[in-house]
Order: sequence, then structure tokens, then C-alpha cells
Amino acid sequence: MTDYYAKMHAYQAGFFSESQLLSSLENMIEELEMSQTAKRLTLEQVSKQTWENGGFGVDDLSYYTKGLVIGLLFDAHLRGDSDGKQSLDDLLRKCFKQFALPEPGFEEDDIRSLLKEMEPKQTPKLYDLMVRSTGAMPYELLKNLGLRLTVPGTSYLEPRYAVNSNFVVTNVANGGADDVRIGDQIISALPNENDKITVKLMRENKPMTVTVKGKRFVAGDYRLRRNPFATKEQRQRFDEWLAGSTPK
Repeated sequence: MTDYYAKMHAYQAGFFSESQLLSSLENMIEELEMSQTAKRLTLEQVSKQTWENGGFGVDDLSYYTKGLVIGLLFDAHLRGDSDGKQSLDDLLRKCFKQFALPEPGFEEDDIRSLLKEMEPKQTPKLYDLMVRSTGAMPYELLKNLGLRLTVPGTSYLEPRYAVNSNFVVTNVANGGADDVRIGDQIISALPNENDKITVKLMRENKPMTVTVKGKRFVAGDYRLRRNPFATKEQRQRFDEWLAGSTPK
């Protein structure tokens, strides 16, 4: 998880942009998903065997890479499950308080136990899935941060408009008087039947609801981007995640 924090802190310090951060994270996800070793060895097994294999992992699976992805997913889970009141930072603070020098460190199940204290229902299952099994990673948790990961060969729907970081429309395809316009601020967008999207927006300080046709595409690669259908709460979690903060 140190590599996860390295990327987040570098972004927060201004060393690279939001798009560079997301691209870097998606590259780590792609590396993990392309690993053949990940299909036969758990992260726990790789961590125990790493010093017999050069110190970075086993074959094409680095515990740095999978640990980074797990850090991201746990952060997404904790922030989403607590309405932003907890994050992965809280786990590290607990670890430092209980296990830092002059204490001898943590035992095999101590991190799992601390996570269970933070969120007892789901977190232990997630820990076992991601650390102690070769099961599919729960990338659906990224929705908690207002993110969407596209997977190669999978079909997705997206709006026919583009927005900036404030969700103000900057470009529109096939716009019209009753559709989304440049300058509108998107409040929410909800996909429904027949690839239509119900959009709530503000136009000249007036709330409006319009239904527009989306466009469907098949992903050609792994890509991590803002989810165009994120809720207001998920957008807030996204901003907090980027800033490394939680609500007061």
C-alpha cells in the first residue's frame, strides 16, 4: 500500500495532474489483470515467497502492484461505506498507534482485525477475497469514489456531452433546444431503457430535466475515469479522495 500512497501524495503535492494519476492507477490495474501468476497465487502467498524470488514478487506478480490496487479498493470501500467519515488513512493511523516502534510490529491477522473493527460486516470478506484468494478483484467498489473502470471487450454507455471538473458541459453532440447545451451544469445523469439518459441540470439558474440518447461503446483497454453517472455523494467522495481528506 506504500506505492498507493506514493501516487496519491505525489498528485496532492502537485507533481502530476488528475488525468496522470488516473492513468497511472489504471496501468497498475492492467498489469495486475494481465498477470498469469495472479490466477494461481494469492497476494499472501506471493508476499511470503518474495524473498526467494528477488524481493519484488513472484514471476509476473508484484506484491507492490497488487498491494497498490488493494489499497485503492479498500480506500474506496471505507470512504463509501462510512459516507466519507473513514478512509484508508484511519487504518494506517490505527496501525501506527498500536504497532509502531518500540512495539514489535503486527501479527499475521492484525490488519484484518483492525479493518473488522472499522467495518465489521463486509471488510473481512473483502480482505480474504483480495489478499487470501485468487478471485476477481471487486472493481465495482470504485463507484464509491465516483470512478468507472472500463474492461476490454465490455460494452458501456456514456453521454453524448463532455463536462469539465465542475460538471459544466463543454461540448455537445446532436444538441437541440430540449437537450443538453454547452454551459449547462449537470446535477445528475441516470441511464434507463434503450440507452436513454435522464439528466437533471441547471440552465441559467433554472433546474431542468431532459432525456437524451446516450452512445454505447465497447472498451478496447482498461481505463479509469470519472463515472459520468456518479451520484452527488459519489462526486463528493471523489473530491475528498483526491484531496486526501474526510468530512469534519
